[in-house]
Amino acid sequence: MTRALIVDDKEENLYYLQVLLTGHGCEVITARHGAEALVKARQAPPDVVISDLLMPVMDGYTLLRHWKADAQLRNIPFIVYTATYTEAEDERLALSLGADAFILKPAEPEDFIARLKEVQSHDSAASPPTPRSPAGDEKALLKVYSETLIRKLEEKSLQLEEANRALQQDIAKSKHMEAQIRQTSNLLHAMADGIPDAVFVKDLQGRYLLFNKGASRLVGRPVEAVLGQDDTTIFSPEDARFVMANDREVMISGQTQMVEEVLTAAGVTRTYLVSKAPYRDSQGNIIGIIGISRDITERKQAENKIHEQATLLDKAQDAIVVRDLEHRILYWNRSAERLYGWTSKEAVGRSIKELLYQNPAPFLAATSETLEKGEWVGEIHQYNRDGKTLTIEGRWTLVRDDLGRPSSILAINTDITERKKLEQQFLRTQRMESIGTLAGGIAHDLNNVLAPILMSIELLRLQEKDARRLDILKTIETSAKRGADMVKQVLSFARGVEGRQVEVQIGHLLREIEKMANETFLKSIHVSCDVPTGLWTVLGDPTQLHQVLLNLCVNARDAMPTGGRLLLSARNLQVDDQYAAMNPGAKPGPHVVVVVEDNGSGMPPEVIERIFEPFYTTKELGKGTGLGLSTTQAIVKGHGGFIHVQSDLEVGTKFSVFLPAQTAGAPLAVTAENDLPRGNDELVLVIDDEASVRQITRQTLEIFGYRVLLAADGTEAAGIYVMRKNEIRAVITDMMMPEMDGAAIIPVLLRINPDVRIIASSGISTGGMASKAVNAGVKYFLPKPYTAETLLKTLNQALQTPA
Repeated sequence: MTRALIVDDKEENLYYLQVLLTGHGCEVITARHGAEALVKARQAPPDVVISDLLMPVMDGYTLLRHWKADAQLRNIPFIVYTATYTEAEDERLALSLGADAFILKPAEPEDFIARLKEVQSHDSAASPPTPRSPAGDEKALLKVYSETLIRKLEEKSLQLEEANRALQQDIAKSKHMEAQIRQTSNLLHAMADGIPDAVFVKDLQGRYLLFNKGASRLVGRPVEAVLGQDDTTIFSPEDARFVMANDREVMISGQTQMVEEVLTAAGVTRTYLVSKAPYRDSQGNIIGIIGISRDITERKQAENKIHEQATLLDKAQDAIVVRDLEHRILYWNRSAERLYGWTSKEAVGRSIKELLYQNPAPFLAATSETLEKGEWVGEIHQYNRDGKTLTIEGRWTLVRDDLGRPSSILAINTDITERKKLEQQFLRTQRMESIGTLAGGIAHDLNNVLAPILMSIELLRLQEKDARRLDILKTIETSAKRGADMVKQVLSFARGVEGRQVEVQIGHLLREIEKMANETFLKSIHVSCDVPTGLWTVLGDPTQLHQVLLNLCVNARDAMPTGGRLLLSARNLQVDDQYAAMNPGAKPGPHVVVVVEDNGSGMPPEVIERIFEPFYTTKELGKGTGLGLSTTQAIVKGHGGFIHVQSDLEVGTKFSVFLPAQTAGAPLAVTAENDLPRGNDELVLVIDDEASVRQITRQTLEIFGYRVLLAADGTEAAGIYVMRKNEIRAVITDMMMPEMDGAAIIPVLLRINPDVRIIASSGISTGGMASKAVNAGVKYFLPKPYTAETLLKTLNQALQTPA
């Protein structure tokens, strides 16, 4: 029997040559590279070696050099068997190194075997002849030969006897092993038949060698009808080709694989989860395939149903979250993604306590109640990905398993953040009304108390000549008058405006305030006034409007203890629906806007929330009553107007007072909707942290022919712009936002696209907001609050201007 050594790093090549040569009566040894081949050849020299060229560790060329240099191996035929893309130079090099033959892959089996025999026969013919015996006595030579032959026969006879005894022992062992094998085989068959899943074994041709009862039940065919047959006996031709292709992939790779197969057998289509592994002989050669198949049709149907239910849950507006009792998230719907900012892939598996809560105490208390009572309903504070506080109305339910044991908690969370803000505003309004009613009653009584005091002082002064006592009376009178003025402020706050209603030119009041401020304020505070010609008049009480402006200027002065700039201005404004929607309490129509703007210390958001509350003040004790701004607001509301406040720490504060205008006899600057510029389906990115501003801006732009994308801060905007930079034609960004403001996002957008058209927007021009935008490369600035006309004209100008 020819002993062949095959050297190749590809498992499929080794397998192919091994099957081919074994089928032609050869004994096959395999090696994965040249170094392994040399070791095996020196231990047991083969009759022929067949080697690939390109291999790791030691390639075919190096192996050939070592082979021909080894005295033990050099006469053994060396055949190169390599890929068809090998160049002619490779063949010449291999033959020059001593290769006996050069065969290209893939070769037909008959050609390969014929070439192998040719090399072997050529090698035999090329072997040196056996030397003849020297001349001598032929009889003596014959005697020696006969004795040697007899000795050899005797030795052979003894070997045959020993072999016979060994054979008898082997036969006995064989019978014993056969009995054990039969017993083992019966046991394996019994075990296989006891498994409810399908268990099968196939040979290299795909014929079934083992087919258990579980497999018989799955496909509806008796075991006897399947053994020795292939998959075409069980499945349709198309399904059979699919199964056999999977089998070949397992045998070629030599790796166990897990696949899902949807197959039709006996007219029924079912889904199987199949594990397939190579079936190897004692030498490790792949001789077939072993598989276990499980019917998962019902499970797949259940999974599909769950998927359908999950799809429905994804359409819910509320965030639906399921977590286990260790707080790990098991399910996270689309609304949860939108509300919290984390995708389902990012959230599932994480602790909800660490993900959504900065203070876990309320969460743990609500969870404890859910476990104890089976449900919990209430409000709780959570945080989204950006760190924004969310007020959540939660409805949590304890879920139990089939045995009634607690297994998880289902939470349906509704975002009520905006609703709570509205409730707080409503409660604040009610509180203000209650305080106003109380203050009005107290002020009325105080007036009754102060009136006799003031009148008595006049009488006492007429009868008193002593200078010291007159000074005391003057002090009493001053204090009483001060109290009376405070009572007037309280009454103004409590009852609103009850003064005379005349036509007032705001410009005159502003110039009076400018003159008084420049004369009485610190010289380091520069007060300027900007009043355009053609300013509309308002209907109101000049004294009360003067008080409004004076209160605002005094507050601005106090915010600039080391000096600064105070700007007084006014302008006509046609408040449209967009503008009104951006300012609670506003009504569409002509207005005069009076602006008092400083670059002082500014106010934080928590202070802005309360500045109009009566008796609330941030000033030191004795330096403020807390009635100035509350009275200001009451007067403005009494005139049918509203106030807009914008402030930022260390930047400044801007109060905008909107008063309904009298436009009789003056041309009303109203732009018809048809006269406003329209878009042509351009895509605009709007960045603003105020949801109401984002929404009304989007609605306005969409009405006038634009498409709109929204972002709540610069971080979100950067992600959107990177994804859709080729579509976005313009960006409108607020300058002051949390996380990443306009001054930070503008350079980022310009780095991504230097030609991007950016419109900066801010309610504060102090502190260099407009300058910051210009320095960052922005050409257009949109002051807040803006009308639809201003918005559309600015955007149209930006889009029409060449980049």
